[in-house]
Amino acid sequence: MEILSSSEVISKGVEFIGEVCFSGEYGEQVYTKEDYEGGVPIEGILYEKYENGNLAYYAFYHEGIPQGQRVRFYPSGRVKSYCIMDAGTVDGYYTEWYENGNIKCTKYCKYGLTIQMKEYDIQGNIAAEKKELKDSEKSIFEKRKRLYG
Repeated sequence: MEILSSSEVISKGVEFIGEVCFSGEYGEQVYTKEDYEGGVPIEGILYEKYENGNLAYYAFYHEGIPQGQRVRFYPSGRVKSYCIMDAGTVDGYYTEWYENGNIKCTKYCKYGLTIQMKEYDIQGNIAAEKKELKDSEKSIFEKRKRLYG
C-alpha cells in the first residue's frame, strides 16, 4: 500500500471545490464544471481538504468515475481507509482503521458486493464477521460476473 504525500496529491490533483461538480448524463460523474457549460470529466486525482488544510481524501478518476486508489484521512492526517476502486465500486480489499491505528474493518468486495468482512472493536477483537455471500446476493454476483467478468 503506497500512499501519496499530501504535497504530491495537491500538486498533481484537482480539488473538489468551486465549479467542480457531479454532472454527466446520470449526474454520477465528477466534472470540471457542469457538462452543459463545457465541463469535462475528471481524469487523474481528485481530492478534498478539511478546514484545517489536511486532506480529507484523494482518489484516482477516469472519465469522472473513481478508478484506482482511494484513500480517506482523519482530520489529524492519519489514514482512515484504503481501497482500490473499479468503475466506482470497491474492487478487492478495503481496510479501515481507527484513528489510533488499530484496524476497524477489513472487507473483500467484487462487483459492488461485500463477499467477506470483519469488523473489530477498538481493542482489536472481532465484533462482526461475514464469511460469504448471502443466498440473496449469490444470483446478483453471478449476473454481474457474467456482465463484467
